[in-house]
Amino acid sequence: LIYEEEGALVELMICALRQAAQASPPVGRTQSKKLLSMKDKKAQEHDRRRLTMHFIPLLPQLLAKYSADAGIVTLLLKAPLYFNLEMYNSVPRLEKHLDQLLFQLCGIMEKHTAVTVLQACSNLFSALCADCYTFSSRSHLAFSQLLDGLTECFSSYLSDLLL
Repeated sequence: LIYEEEGALVELMICALRQAAQASPPVGRTQSKKLLSMKDKKAQEHDRRRLTMHFIPLLPQLLAKYSADAGIVTLLLKAPLYFNLEMYNSVPRLEKHLDQLLFQLCGIMEKHTAVTVLQACSNLFSALCADCYTFSSRSHLAFSQLLDGLTECFSSYLSDLLL
């Protein structure tokens, strides 16, 4: 695939992920029923769990691969917002992927200056730091370390500038 095709494929993947997680119709189509039946809700939750299990290990790899592309990274950072994040708590083997995600997220915040990327990073950090998750302390720690590093870098540049 050429680079433009990869970008289009990522965009399509995120749209499909959103539709499956939210049980929403494709863009431009209207939904005939407003309320989901219990069967539809169970199917939606099952789909969401399956997508989460599939994408949690892949997302850090995708973020590492496309970390230089602001457009693709912005799309990829929206993906965890559609996940069942509680699975990081309930499935022990997924914890390492949380650490990898936090590492990539910090790297992206240090690398990019585009407002869309930084907004997507802040939305994801906000979701991962929510107190309803037992892993939120790890997310808070990663965010604090990121802020400490950025503050140190800013202070260093400021002192060099003032000399």
